[in-house]
Amino acid sequence: MKDNIKYLKLFTILLISLLITKVTSGRVFIADTPKIKPQIAYRITHPVTSAKYLFARIFLKNSKSYGQAVAEDRIERAKYTLKDQPYIPLTKSVSAKSNEYGTMIEININKIDYDVYTYTFQGIYKPELKGKKIVVKVPVGSRMPSPQQIEQGY
Repeated sequence: MKDNIKYLKLFTILLISLLITKVTSGRVFIADTPKIKPQIAYRITHPVTSAKYLFARIFLKNSKSYGQAVAEDRIERAKYTLKDQPYIPLTKSVSAKSNEYGTMIEININKIDYDVYTYTFQGIYKPELKGKKIVVKVPVGSRMPSPQQIEQGY
């Protein structure tokens, strides 16, 4: 009887270790090689934290829909995985970084060169603005919006 309990415990331990190995090996190692994937802590802990987050969002009061919770989780995953990557400059004022989880774009408005135009409202679409002057900044190389676009968008 004692031998049966000992063998049952041994079998249970082996089964649990096999299960843990099967579940985590895809998250830890690169393509069945002994090389460890980058950001290992995130890859192991993310399923647990993600499940807790989704459970809280779905089942607690004032929760958002499942789709919203999943979208927010993906945004958090992208932020976490992109935080250590450097931005790659695309233009003078725009930089970006990207990976399989998402893309982050940084626009530095202070570095944009503008052509400055002064526009006087004609009062065609909004009579109360007739005669009012505004300054319109347009990035260099872009066309100035039409008077109709300015008056409708103001």
